Amino acid sequence: MLSFKNGENRNFNFVFGADGTHSSVRKMIFGNEDNFLVFYGAYFATCETKEIPTNESVIYNEPGKMAGIFPFINSTQAIIVFRSPKLN
Repeated sequence: MLSFKNGENRNFNFVFGADGTHSSVRKMIFGNEDNFLVFYGAYFATCETKEIPTNESVIYNEPGKMAGIFPFINSTQAIIVFRSPKLN
């Protein structure tokens, strides 16, 4: 049985919780995410843009850092990756 904030109770065969990164649903089931975090010494960021039209991939790479743009369906994906000690 599932209880809603408004006091209503309902039965379901399946309940899926999917609320993304740092999920409150995941925290309810598994506990604090700090128990599962492993830092591998790198950071990644990606974004999608339609402001950089391109038909080819471009990558800049040197030890410890990389940036690139990649054509995708009706847009361009940009990515940066860098190695670093854990940032606070």
